[in-house]
Amino acid sequence: MARDLVFGNGTFYVAMDRRGLIRELCWPVVGAPNHLAGRKIRLGIRRDNGWFSWLGDDGWMVRQWYEGEVGVTEWTGFGIRVLRMVEMYGSAFYQKFYCDLDEEFMFYQAHDLRIGETDIGDTCFYVDGDDQIMVHFKNDVAVAFFGRGLTGRLDQVACGMNGVMGLEGTWRDAEDGVLSGKPIEQGSVDSVFGIRVRGEWTAHFSVDCTVEGSAEYSCVFGGLPQKLRVAEVRVRQILASPLNLDEYLNDLRSGQLVEISERLILANSGEGGRVVAAIDSDIMENNRSNYAYVWMRDAVLTVATMGGDHNLVDFVGDYEPWIWQKYHPMGYRGSTWHPHSGEGAFPYQMDETALMVSYKYRYGHEEHFDGWLDNLFGSIGEDGLPRPSWDLWEERFGIHFWTCATVAQAFLDSGRDQSGRDLVEAMAEHFHPVEGRIPRRLGDGVADASVLAGCLWCQELRARFLDRAVEMVERYLLMDTNCRGVARYEGDYYCRVREGYPGNPWVICTMWLARGYWLQGRTDEADDLLVWCEDLASLSGMLSEQYHPDTREPLSVCPLTWSHAEYLETYRLIRGSS
Repeated sequence: MARDLVFGNGTFYVAMDRRGLIRELCWPVVGAPNHLAGRKIRLGIRRDNGWFSWLGDDGWMVRQWYEGEVGVTEWTGFGIRVLRMVEMYGSAFYQKFYCDLDEEFMFYQAHDLRIGETDIGDTCFYVDGDDQIMVHFKNDVAVAFFGRGLTGRLDQVACGMNGVMGLEGTWRDAEDGVLSGKPIEQGSVDSVFGIRVRGEWTAHFSVDCTVEGSAEYSCVFGGLPQKLRVAEVRVRQILASPLNLDEYLNDLRSGQLVEISERLILANSGEGGRVVAAIDSDIMENNRSNYAYVWMRDAVLTVATMGGDHNLVDFVGDYEPWIWQKYHPMGYRGSTWHPHSGEGAFPYQMDETALMVSYKYRYGHEEHFDGWLDNLFGSIGEDGLPRPSWDLWEERFGIHFWTCATVAQAFLDSGRDQSGRDLVEAMAEHFHPVEGRIPRRLGDGVADASVLAGCLWCQELRARFLDRAVEMVERYLLMDTNCRGVARYEGDYYCRVREGYPGNPWVICTMWLARGYWLQGRTDEADDLLVWCEDLASLSGMLSEQYHPDTREPLSVCPLTWSHAEYLETYRLIRGSS
């Protein structure tokens, strides 16, 4: 399930799913560790007549959007409307709720954390007295939960076991309207509190390296940050008169998606050059790994849209002879599916190494170690092309058009113009189109959008290849389906939903075609693809990696940082130009 509201400030990260539930909570680094990793902070309502429901369950319609930097969730169902506005401030996350139910009722919040991404050795406990908070902690991470309703205190609490001995969790205890009152538990645990409310209430939480530090935030929870106070006026208006959906969607197309994309990129970017690909733990349903890594390819292309204002070299370190496939947000080498079958097939990425060289010279980091550039020179064979490496999609080993393009541009950016031009000449000699397809790698004539990406990245290739690359993508990869859009390549297997299509439409590939159109002077067709992207964005402005070709539902991870970066790059080219 896609993430629909995202907040991050470089050290603290929170994201909600499409039901309005918080599913990701990262601290002290964006992406790691994730103390929820897809588990939920549940929200429930119980009326005095015995009726109970968890917000977002069947029967609720959920809409989410941004009012400036404040996120808003609206749950409508069972004759009830609930609105929540949220904002991140430092290492605190503020939630204020409003409800049109004209009576008192119980509100429950349940916390199913796995601190440090494991359920071993957690503790949750209730702090009575003036603070009135629920705390989860382990080692150097503590999360304090705080709620205030009519009585100004937590009216009910419970701590218990979760996921062991057949126990679903303490959150089930809320459904009968009476919590056990158990104040502490250890191991695989969860907790829940209940507060008596009517009209409006608050339920905040904060994170720190100590229990005392996280609890200290409770003293400031009496008020609201300035941005929330400003947004509160708008939210009260929406409570009285529902959001005009058509008006809001028009705002997305008139520049609001640009602002949202910029904020999303910043939210997924941490201190020290970390640019995390995506934080959507539901992808782990298929494989116990995820996208919460730093791919330097994604990072360079994303940073380029933001003016190069991230020191990527400091993150990866210039002691690596080649850039590894991907890195953990803490800076370690990330997991990989590439086999180590000798030096020639080590899990490195030549294209990512070349992109880092371009980044160094474009954004003023020339003083760093030039080993990457030396290794690129050393990789050129007698045929004038680099030796084999992995492709842009990290699926195939060989001599790839995209990789050659990145190496040529690295030579050009570093001032080695003749070497760059020589490589372009060698590409023209070896990558001959067959039946309208420019080979994606030597000996492989499958139509692949990465060829067009190479023409966009390396300007020296455009005169020779751009028109034919655009024609190839139009002919073989531009989809004539309900969703439209451009597939990665013919026969793409990843998240494939049906036969007969080349694959699923990807945002990044479609934006490449839009820029290709623009370079050809086909401005109306370019803008049409930009509108396609804006129409696919969720109400909150989130862009997925790929979409279902028939239903237009997001597939794989959402939001993908790279999708937003390619949208930004395309928007600025097409609509930001004269």
